[in-house]
Amino acid sequence: MAKDITHAIIQEVNGSNHVKTLHAAPANARDLSSLAVVINHNHQLTVWFPKELPIKTAQSMANNFAEDMRKDLSDS
Repeated sequence: MAKDITHAIIQEVNGSNHVKTLHAAPANARDLSSLAVVINHNHQLTVWFPKELPIKTAQSMANNFAEDMRKDLSDS
């Protein structure tokens, strides 16, 4: 699991950027080094970041990750 995700920043990439705080990432989150990722049945990407990461950096990382995921899905 991502390091120190308690009270982490959540970034939802579903056409808009929405940032709010959560207490912890769910058990089904996948660890991607410093961030944890869940993609739900609506193909909504939710990313939990370490709380010390600046929000702008977190948004940028989440948007880049979402774009990579879209490319991977369109290539398959």
